[in-house]
Amino acid sequence: MEDDILAKSIPILVTALVAAIPISAQFFAWLKRRAALRVVRLMVERCEPVDQKALAAIAAGTRRPKRDLRRALLLLALVPPGIGVALLMENQRAMLFALFVTGLPLLLGLAHLAFHVLLPDMDDS
Repeated sequence: MEDDILAKSIPILVTALVAAIPISAQFFAWLKRRAALRVVRLMVERCEPVDQKALAAIAAGTRRPKRDLRRALLLLALVPPGIGVALLMENQRAMLFALFVTGLPLLLGLAHLAFHVLLPDMDDS
């Protein structure tokens, strides 16, 4: 029985680790940007001159070409492990729940892919 639980938890752990990489990267990029904006806000509140290089660095950090395509590929990479976890479930309700949870990265990935294809000029600005 314990081997069966261990065999079923390995795909869940792998999926969680694969999901943790882009989530943590986005979280730390958000923290870095928030800290930079907080410094600029404090400089403005204290009526100090704002360094133009700092503003240029903040503005340059928001322009990432092909951002939607990268996000789409990362989110769509979570779908096959999610389907694998769903296929390992013996209970039909658990399988449907796993497929439902897998549907979220699938829909978000398809939305980012659609944004990349339909709005290519918005991706770089």
